[in-house]
Amino acid sequence: MSNNDISLKSLDEALTEFKELEDIPEDLAEVLDAIECQRINKIDAIAYAINTLKYWVEIRETESKRLAELAKQDKAKLDWLKDYLKDSMERNGEASLKTKNFNIAIRTASVQAIECDLPIEEVPEKYLRLNPQLNKTLLKEDFKAGKLPPVLKEKTWLKPKTTYVAIQ
Repeated sequence: MSNNDISLKSLDEALTEFKELEDIPEDLAEVLDAIECQRINKIDAIAYAINTLKYWVEIRETESKRLAELAKQDKAKLDWLKDYLKDSMERNGEASLKTKNFNIAIRTASVQAIECDLPIEEVPEKYLRLNPQLNKTLLKEDFKAGKLPPVLKEKTWLKPKTTYVAIQ
């Protein structure tokens, strides 16, 4: 059975069982040392996997940002080329054009877009979409200070601090 076949949990349970024994015979002490060694090797392999995955996450996030930027540039170029072609056709009075590969036409959108230059503060409320969000910073401050209104006191609590593994 290889090191990868035994779970860390199984090794932990075996160690706990051995450590609960009052007098550990010498031959079992060697088994205990072997289990501890196997556990340390397993932990080392898991830490290596964590670091490797962290590395790949970072690479993929960087690549994702790079590709998003390229897509943004391509979209700008696409819009520019469409406008360039449309301007040329309009200058020549063409509503449609046939080339050896494409049929090109200037179309009018079926839906008319609307713009509003009024500052958002001056727009009547009925035209605004409200997206209320919880101000957790203020909520936490008032919770710690004991200043929460009764409706919030019953439904608000602090979560326990989480623990995490740090690998260096």
